[in-house]
Amino acid sequence: MSVRSVIITPIRGVNDDIKGQIFEHLIEVCHAETQALPVVVLDVKTKWWGLDERVQRLFAEKKIDIVECLCVDTCQMWLEGCIS
Repeated sequence: MSVRSVIITPIRGVNDDIKGQIFEHLIEVCHAETQALPVVVLDVKTKWWGLDERVQRLFAEKKIDIVECLCVDTCQMWLEGCIS
């Protein structure tokens, strides 16, 4: 059985440098614990608002799987991540 972590975005109200550091650390921890890269659930509203370049570059460099969904609340995002 394969185990993967799910990271839910957005992290709003945090400056881009700190947000990038948070994602880098989360990805490292998830990979160390499960030996697999995490799945990131990205609310499309976050994409519309603009995901900062550092985070976009990090996702691309690490080849992170991104599941885009249109969600009203965090519970819907968790469910989407668990189903994926």
